[in-house]
Amino acid sequence: MIADVVVAAVTPDVLREALPAIHRSGLGHTARVMRAERGDLRAQLRRAGVPVESGPERLASEELLLMVAAAGRSPVAASLLLDRGARATWIVSPSGYWRQVDDVVVPSRPEDRPTIPSVVPGAVPPTVMPSAVSEETPPA
Repeated sequence: MIADVVVAAVTPDVLREALPAIHRSGLGHTARVMRAERGDLRAQLRRAGVPVESGPERLASEELLLMVAAAGRSPVAASLLLDRGARATWIVSPSGYWRQVDDVVVPSRPEDRPTIPSVVPGAVPPTVMPSAVSEETPPA
């Protein structure tokens, strides 16, 4: 792992809201859902490159995790997940430090604040309707 990742403990209901929100924020391609029914969550995190040696003990009792490799946007991703109802959220550094995020982080610079695009990335742009006034119409 070469950059920060966000790990959030979520319920299935929270996942139904959080995962689309992550996709709308432009981070969907970096998201990964991990379920305890598919194997040990620590092992799944380790395979994803997340250092788990210093991870919180409660990971062993969780059933569902959402991991987002957000790098510099980790505070934004963590805030988004907390806002959607994550039970616990951590930002994990490449050195293995797990920092629990327990409050919504609002970046100080407006350009760093999360935005939700009005159009889904990759979708066909909406058709622009012609205006009622054309360039040939003299002003009234």
